[in-house]
Order: sequence, then structure tokens, then C-alpha cells
Amino acid sequence: MPVMSHESCEDTTALPGGSPIAEEIQRLRQQVHQRDEQLASLPVIEQAKGMLMRDFTPSPEVAFQLLASIAKATETRVQDVAERLVRLLTGTASTPTAERSYETVEELRQVHIEK
Repeated sequence: MPVMSHESCEDTTALPGGSPIAEEIQRLRQQVHQRDEQLASLPVIEQAKGMLMRDFTPSPEVAFQLLASIAKATETRVQDVAERLVRLLTGTASTPTAERSYETVEELRQVHIEK
């Protein structure tokens, strides 16, 4: 049986509005969209984790915890933190932003070391 992409399942006009099947299809579409976004963010998150491991911490788990801590502290998504960190560590961030980011990462690293 051929596998269908989620784009090929777009037509639900034959289903009655509010039917359990139509609602399930909508819920599944939302899940697929969320997973697509998560997958798209993985490369930059992995880059940021690698950079943190090189400069601040020895393990990928702690590197991700640092990203998550920064995201929580700044009320932003982990992907956005990772993108900013990659720009910071590749020299494409502004100097004030770079300095603040470096200080934040260093403070959070100290907190994780003390645990």
C-alpha cells in the first residue's frame, strides 16, 4: 500500500462538519505540523548544543539543559535561543547581544555545575 503524505490528505469536504473523523483528521494535521516545526528546528539546536559542549560543558544533556534554562528565563523558544547562540558564537551577533548572551550562558553553566 502506498504511503500518502499529509499534504495529499487535504480534502475532507466529503465528511460532515464536526464528525469524529473530520475532527481526528484536523487533530492529526496539527500534530504533523508541530512535528514538522520540531524537525526543522533540530539542526540549529544540535549546532548550538555542539558549540556549548565545545566551550562550556562536556555533555549534550547539560548543553540542552542550558538552552532550555535560557529559553525559560527569557520566555523564548529553545529554537530561538539556539539560533541566537549560533549567531553569537559564529560572530554574526551584535556586540552587546553577544556579551549578554555569553554572560547568561556562563551564569547558567555555573548553576548546573553546582547542582
